[in-house]
Amino acid sequence: SAPQIKKILENVEFKVEIGNISGSAGKQGGVLRVLAPFWRTDIEIAEDIVEEVGRLYGYDHLPLNLPNRDLTPANLNADLAFKQQIREILSTAGANELLTYSFVHGSKVEKTGQDLKLAYHIRNALSPDLQYYRLSLTPSLLEKVHPNIKAGFDSFGLFEIGRVHVRDVNDQEKLPAELDRLAFVFAGKSNDKSRGAPYYAAKHYVLYLADKLAIGEFISAPLAEAELSKDWQQAARAYEPARSAAVYSGHIFLGLVGEPNASLRENLKLPAYTAQAELDMTALKSASLGTVYEPLDRYPALVQDTTLKVPAKYSYAQVLDCVSNFLDNASQSAGYKGNVGPLDIFQPSTRPEAGLAQVDPERSKAKSKGQRPGDKNHKNITLRISMSHPERTLTTAEVNKLLDELAVAVKQKLKADRV
Repeated sequence: SAPQIKKILENVEFKVEIGNISGSAGKQGGVLRVLAPFWRTDIEIAEDIVEEVGRLYGYDHLPLNLPNRDLTPANLNADLAFKQQIREILSTAGANELLTYSFVHGSKVEKTGQDLKLAYHIRNALSPDLQYYRLSLTPSLLEKVHPNIKAGFDSFGLFEIGRVHVRDVNDQEKLPAELDRLAFVFAGKSNDKSRGAPYYAAKHYVLYLADKLAIGEFISAPLAEAELSKDWQQAARAYEPARSAAVYSGHIFLGLVGEPNASLRENLKLPAYTAQAELDMTALKSASLGTVYEPLDRYPALVQDTTLKVPAKYSYAQVLDCVSNFLDNASQSAGYKGNVGPLDIFQPSTRPEAGLAQVDPERSKAKSKGQRPGDKNHKNITLRISMSHPERTLTTAEVNKLLDELAVAVKQKLKADRV
C-alpha cells in the first residue's frame, strides 16, 4: 500500500508525499511524490524507485504470480511477407539474390544514359563511388555480371529487391517517394544460337513469377510505344528499345523487360546473351490475386502444336491476342476449355546472334518449317494449344476442325498462313 511504501522509503531518508489521483479521493493508493537524498545519484527514473522498494521490502515477500500478458501473435507485415514470397519464388527458379549499394558513382548514372540532375546528391559521401542515390536497380546488377563471368560462372540469374529515388517524384506527404523495385538479370557466356534471343529468357522468368503470384491478364507491349512516368523513363534508359517491352497486368503497369542497350554492353563488358527486367513491387502486390484454386479437369486434354507464318510487321503479342480471342469465343459457344502458349519463333536476321529466337528451347527442339531461307518479310511462330471439355473427351477430329477454323481467323485478321 502507499503508506507502507512511504514508511520503507522514509527509513532510508527519502522524502515521500502521498497525493490522490483525480477521482480517487477516499480510495487506497494514489500518487507518490518521491525525492531521493542528494547522495543517491543512482536514482534517476521511476523504475529505480520500484527496484529500491522491492529490495528493501524483500523479494521473498513478493507474490509469485506471473504478470498477465496477451499471447495473441503479432500480425505479419504484409510488405515484408510479399518480398519474402518473391525471394522464395526466384530462388526456386535458380536465381541468386544480391544486395548492392543504394548509392552509386555519378559516372555510372551517366553511362546508363540517365539524367544525373534527377539523382539526389550526397554532399558528405563516404566515398566518391557513393555520391548519388541510384535511379534504378538494373545498372547495379549489370555491373556484377562481368566479375561473375570472369570467375567461371557460365550461366546465372541475379536479382535484387530495393528502393530507388528520383528527384521531383514525391509521395502524398510531399516527401521524396521511396520506390520499391525488383530487378532481375540473366546472363550466359555461351553464344549458342539455339538458345534464342536473351529477351525471351528474361521474359520467361517474369512469366514464371507472374504465374506463381497469380497475376492475371499479363500483357507485354513494345517499349518504344509505352507511355512511361518520370521515374520509369529513367529506368528505361538502360534498355534497348527495339528489344525490350513494357509489361502490364490489365491496365496496371508492372515494369520493363528486355536487353541492355549497346552503350551498357560496351561499358560493363556484358556478354551477348544478357537480359534484364525491373518491376514495380507495389504494382506486383496489387495485381497479385494470392492463392487461386482451380479444379482439375475430369477429362484429358488434347495438345497440338501449330505453326503460323506471319508477316514480320505483326508482333508475337498481336498473334497471341488473336489466337486467345478465338479460343475464348470457342469456349463460350461450345464449352471448350483452351490454353495457348509460345513454343518457338523463327525469323531470319542480319544479327548473327538473333537468327533463331526460341521461346522455350528445352521443350522445343524442332525447327520451324515452310519458310524460305532469307525471307525477312515473314516469321514463323509456333504455338502449343491445349483443348479440353468439362463433360466429355474431345476427339482428334474436333480439335483438327477447331484448328482449321483458327487458321481461317488468323488469315483474315493477320494475313497469316498455317504451315
